[in-house]
Amino acid sequence: MDEIKAFENKEVSRKIESPRHGIAGHIEKNFNKYYNRVVGSDSEEAALIVKDFLPIITEFQKSS
Repeated sequence: MDEIKAFENKEVSRKIESPRHGIAGHIEKNFNKYYNRVVGSDSEEAALIVKDFLPIITEFQKSS
C-alpha cells in the first residue's frame, strides 16, 4: 500500500490526475467537456504512467 501512496505523490501521477477524474473516475454529463479532456490529454504519457503502475498493482494483488 505504501507503493501506491508513493506513486500517487509522484509528479507524473499528478499530470494525469485531472483527466483521470474527468474521464475515467466520474461520469461527465457535458459531452463537450468530456471530449475536450479526452482530446487534450497526452495518451502516450498516460500509457507510460499506467505501465509504471501495473507492477505495483500486480504485487498488491499477489499479496491479497
